[in-house]
Formats: sequence, structure tokens, C-alpha cells
Amino acid sequence: MSSAEDTVVVIGAIASIAIGGIVIWQSSQGPPPPPPSPPPTSGGIAFLTYNDALTSYLTSIPQYLRSGDWFHCSTGNFGQGVNVGYMNTWADQIAKVCPGAVFVAHTGGQPNVDSILKAGLSSRFTYFALDWEPSEPGFTSTQSGTMAALQTFNADVHSHGLKSVGYMSGQGIDRFGWDYGQFGTVVDHVTVQTQGQEGVAGGNGPAVVSQLAAQFQKAGVSVSNLTCQATVGSLASGVTVTLKEVMDTYNAAVAAGCAQFFLEFAGGTESDLNQVLQAIGR
Repeated sequence: MSSAEDTVVVIGAIASIAIGGIVIWQSSQGPPPPPPSPPPTSGGIAFLTYNDALTSYLTSIPQYLRSGDWFHCSTGNFGQGVNVGYMNTWADQIAKVCPGAVFVAHTGGQPNVDSILKAGLSSRFTYFALDWEPSEPGFTSTQSGTMAALQTFNADVHSHGLKSVGYMSGQGIDRFGWDYGQFGTVVDHVTVQTQGQEGVAGGNGPAVVSQLAAQFQKAGVSVSNLTCQATVGSLASGVTVTLKEVMDTYNAAVAAGCAQFFLEFAGGTESDLNQVLQAIGR
């Protein structure tokens, strides 16, 4: 039998609950409303800069940047020389407008990796990405050869206190027959260039994300260590990627458990980048 002092009283539109004679809740609008739903969340974004113009644009849109976003600062791709001074300067400029940014040194070819590590890379950098695609020095399309190269790269950057990122060609999806999940067992993070005809540009983005996520799960590697990529605007091949194709792939990546999504842009496609960032709720 309830104590006379434990009461629920409703008088007109006013309700109150008292326990032990102490009122613990009172409202003039009836029962308390349910707690608000949490705001929608979106995955982190990775960006690439390889010149002053792209860096300048990124620093002009701080409203779209978030703590934890990754910024790949790249020199030395396609067999060209490296310039660590540029990389350090771009990181300094971006850090001023995006506190909490994560910086990734980015280049192609193991010799360039070694050169950058020896040249005084800024302490802002916590990751190093090796660009692994047919146009880069030392590239091989075999699974075993790629695994060996990534193991060498991983050991090298770890010895310098950095984490490793394999920035992998998307051609392994439909041409080389790669198991990207196995790459995730030898480097700290894997970014797959899914922007081409085998992926986003061909309207196959969500299917490719699902394929890659399954490979990571089979290999026992967290899908959060996988990043998929889309190019906004037009590809070098002249194919124009639609906002829907980018968003379908982005949403599939977030649903699969990817912690971030790579948005590549170039001069002339800044407005396309803004549209995507707005669409994901930035």
C-alpha cells in the first residue's frame, strides 16, 4: 500500500509528482517531454592540398572544417621532387583556421618517403601516406609485391614516430584483384581511390564501399581504418561526378563504419566542394 505522502496530483493542466512529501517534478503542460533526439552526425572529411591555391581555398572555408578532419599535404608525386618546406607551410596555414586538424604527409615512391623523413618534417604531422598507383615509382600490381612495399613503408614511418597510410589505387577493385583488407593488416590506415569509373563516377560507389568493408571485416581489421574517396566536379578523364553519386557513396561509407571520407577537389571545382560539404551538414 502506498504512503499517503507519495502522490501524483493533477489539477487542471498542472501536474506534479511528490515522493516523501517532496515535489520532484511539476509542469503546467502535462507529462514531461521526451529528451531531444541527438543531432545528426557525419563522418570526418579528408582533404588533399598540393599547391598554394588549394591551401588558400581551404583556409578560406573554416565554417566547413572540423577538428579531426585530415589534411594530406602532398609533394613529390609522379616521380617529381619533394619540397618539405611547402608541406610544413601548408600545415601551419591550415592549423590556424582548423584547430585539431590531423596532418598527413603525402608522396609517391619510397625514395621520396625517405627524403621527406630526413628533411625535417614538421611535428604537426602525425601520419604519412604512400601514394600507390601505376604512375608512381616502384609500383607493382601484384598483391604480394604491394604487401611487401607497404610493410617496408610502414616500418620506415613507424621508426620516425608516425603512423602509416596506404593511399591505394582504385584499379585494384576491378583490374588487379586486390584484397584491400589485407593491406589494412600491414599499415595503420588505408585510403582507396574509389572516385573513378570502377566506383563513384560509374555509379557504383555504394557497392564498392560494401565490397571493401567486407574485405576489412574478413581480414579482422576495423572498417574505421578504411577511407573511400570521391572527386567533386570533373575527373581528369572529363567525366563529371554528380552530387548524388558523391552523397550516395558518402552515406554508404558512414553506414559501413568508415571514420572519414576523402573529398578531392581541384582549382575550378571549389563550388562543387562547398555543395558536398553543405549536403553532409557542415
